[in-house]
Amino acid sequence: GVQTCALPIYPTPPCNDQLENARFALSCCRKIGGRVYALPEDITEVNKKMITTIFAVLMGCGLGSGVADDGDNEIETYKQQG
Repeated sequence: GVQTCALPIYPTPPCNDQLENARFALSCCRKIGGRVYALPEDITEVNKKMITTIFAVLMGCGLGSGVADDGDNEIETYKQQG
């Protein structure tokens, strides 16, 4: 059989669609008020630490906007005015 651990693994360069999707995801994060310092390349190259920071920022935005205040009760998907 083939021993896959002996084969060199080369990361494939991201295609344009992947970079465009990553740019869109980061722009959505920024649009809802998240301070995201990650780059689209961090997402396409699956940089685990940067992806974790993106999710942490999104969780912080959700907690700060009142989305997750009431636990399992009815969840509002927008920031309430007043």
